[in-house]
Amino acid sequence: IWRSKILMCVGRGRWQQGQPEAAEQLLVQSLQLCHVSNDPLTGAQCLEVLAWYAGSQCDLWRATVMMAAAAALTRSSGFPLHPLPQLEGFHNECERRAHEELEAAEFDAAWNEGTSMTFEEAVALAEPVSDPNAWELIRPARLGCTTHAHAGNSNSTPTGRTCIPVSD
Repeated sequence: IWRSKILMCVGRGRWQQGQPEAAEQLLVQSLQLCHVSNDPLTGAQCLEVLAWYAGSQCDLWRATVMMAAAAALTRSSGFPLHPLPQLEGFHNECERRAHEELEAAEFDAAWNEGTSMTFEEAVALAEPVSDPNAWELIRPARLGCTTHAHAGNSNSTPTGRTCIPVSD
């Protein structure tokens, strides 16, 4: 259990330092250990930061599902999801973008899906997949990103979608 907590803390720190890929690797490792050791509270904290990562990759449907799953897991534990107040800003930004980019029905459907997931299902959703199109089979086509004709665009994701940064 301690290893999963340490990996989660270091992963969250990497996120805060602007190293999202390093954060994702550490958080996925931590989440896998949380699943094996049945530690849904630490797992929920991993899911939350992985949701922010998904949001930063323009996968706002998946981000919403993971934020909802994290909230549901912590609600059952009685502990706060964000033990450090400065982390709430990351959650708020991800949720704001999801509300802006997804239609209301899509956001609600994603949130409802996340709150109804088991810990095992949430862990499976958070795991990276080798085929970037695999999630297309289980989620709506609209992800908060637009399809862009220019494949060389630096903001293109592996699925051919382009992240459009949301400005304040």
